[in-house]
Amino acid sequence: MGNASSISADLGAQYLAVVFSSILFGVTTLQVYVYYQHYPEDKIQNRIVPLLWILDAFHLSLIIHASYINLVLQLPLDYVPWSLGVWHLVKLWFFF
Repeated sequence: MGNASSISADLGAQYLAVVFSSILFGVTTLQVYVYYQHYPEDKIQNRIVPLLWILDAFHLSLIIHASYINLVLQLPLDYVPWSLGVWHLVKLWFFF
């Protein structure tokens, strides 16, 4: 088991990762908006772009939920939030 300073460094890194992911989600949202403003006539892309944006939003919500449980509620280290398991299933489905 690690000491308190290494655990707090890990939690700080997790918090920064969530903040950075949220910023990137904002950039993605802006890109989707600009895409629809410039290319409203695209057929197949109009179906793919919102699907990818919804998957990104779902991914971010799972990360925020798991981080909230880990950072705010501070449950025991052997507890795995359900959102973390779903997040891994989504990654597995998306990449394979």
